[in-house]
Amino acid sequence: MGDTTYQTTTELYLAHPDVPPSFNAMDVKQAQTLPFCGETATFRVIGNSHAVTADSLGFHEICSCKPISEQDAEVIPLEQGCTDSLASPHGVSSMAMTLPLSEFDPEADYDLCYKFGPRAYTAITTDDRTFETYHTYPEHDLLVVTTTSITQYWAPTTI
Repeated sequence: MGDTTYQTTTELYLAHPDVPPSFNAMDVKQAQTLPFCGETATFRVIGNSHAVTADSLGFHEICSCKPISEQDAEVIPLEQGCTDSLASPHGVSSMAMTLPLSEFDPEADYDLCYKFGPRAYTAITTDDRTFETYHTYPEHDLLVVTTTSITQYWAPTTI
């Protein structure tokens, strides 16, 4: 029988940093590069949640159940009925909502899906301008769904 213990956390942190996060110190469980906004983005399930980088768009997102150093990180309480949002000046918006754990279907068709333990998953689906992530927290009987949309293309400026 596998390990049935879970990391106990009470908050999820979501940010759109200006630079890509360093993956050297992250436990990357799965990674896949997929078409996104006419370019490509690399979607990663990490040991603490997810990270997305689209360098050609200047877009980066990190979501973690451990505090992150980004000043503008949105803190999402892990409790039933929460809805929160994060918008960037670059035409990116993210919405997070919490649902009962029973709303998660581990058999659905995800682009990435990693099982950390019994009923503990991180999954990601993508389309042209939007991606959704699903994070399950069995210890809270909770599913956190984030939806991130890019409404305009932009490229980083170099000086």
